[in-house]
Amino acid sequence: MRYLFVFFILLFSLSIVKGDVLGKELYSGMYLGGYASVDYIRQKDENIFKVDELALILYGEFDKFDFLSEFENESFYEKRDGFQKGESIDEKVHIERAYITYYFDNNDILRVGKFNSKIGFWNQMPINVLRPTISSPYLVRRMFPKFTTGFLYSKNFDKNVKNLSFTFQHNEDLDGSYNNFNLNRHYG
Repeated sequence: MRYLFVFFILLFSLSIVKGDVLGKELYSGMYLGGYASVDYIRQKDENIFKVDELALILYGEFDKFDFLSEFENESFYEKRDGFQKGESIDEKVHIERAYITYYFDNNDILRVGKFNSKIGFWNQMPINVLRPTISSPYLVRRMFPKFTTGFLYSKNFDKNVKNLSFTFQHNEDLDGSYNNFNLNRHYG
């Protein structure tokens, strides 16, 4: 797992040198990227250094298809100096998303795999700071899964009825430990 961390540092370094965002085009229409979230907390009795999130993302688009896979480690590394001195490494990598999308036209898509649930994510924007509320509503978090492993059919209409989506899951989750609760059936 330490090699994965070194890989991200090298990828980030290449991005800075080229002046690009974090990521690299591997082939025409295929991109590799990632991100890391690092925290440093300095307190009176203790210093804490954390690599909270470490993710690898592969994305590609070909003709009427695109795909995305995102693998994430939520609490990769933590080092503490002071009262609770110690170091820990969590090597568990989760499949956050892994799906293929087929575009029938600009208004109709079919997605297969593990993807963000249209009803389980309070805000579809991937960056939490852009969320219109401070936290996700309790009922949404407790009633609907954040991720669905199955099928999604989505249709866009005119500006009055923006989108109609149907979700179908009748199987185990691709990575059941990386969801807000474990499920094997989900229809929405």
